[in-house]
Amino acid sequence: MQDGHIAEMQTLWDMPEVMMQAGAWPMALSLGREWHVPGPATQDGLNISHEDRRRTRASRELVSDMFAALGEFAGGGVEAMRLSDYWHPCCSWYGPSGIGTCRGIQSFRNWHQIPFLNAMPDRVGTLSKGNLFAESDYVGFIA
Repeated sequence: MQDGHIAEMQTLWDMPEVMMQAGAWPMALSLGREWHVPGPATQDGLNISHEDRRRTRASRELVSDMFAALGEFAGGGVEAMRLSDYWHPCCSWYGPSGIGTCRGIQSFRNWHQIPFLNAMPDRVGTLSKGNLFAESDYVGFIA
């Protein structure tokens, strides 16, 4: 990021998705459902008019707070991460290939979060190694 703009990016190809499309899947089946991830239900993902700076700031702060809570796993397990403070109970979580989609917080925990944390219990994530960027209701992260 330079002067608030993306100046350079590195792309990681979703190799599991490429392998699925080629019919060459070497791993176990996904725990979640595999399918095409839809765009925003509100159909407002492309904003070419004006930015609501207050809404943008609130969205960025909400996601930043959520990231901080996700880092609390070591202090109390998945409950310490407080997903219910940030996610709707019937949310849809769209995972990448090999993980799949889950509906609701409990499904996310069962089919993604807990297996992921069991596989990598010493994982460390931090916002200090990247940048959040936001516009209106949409927030992204660049590592």
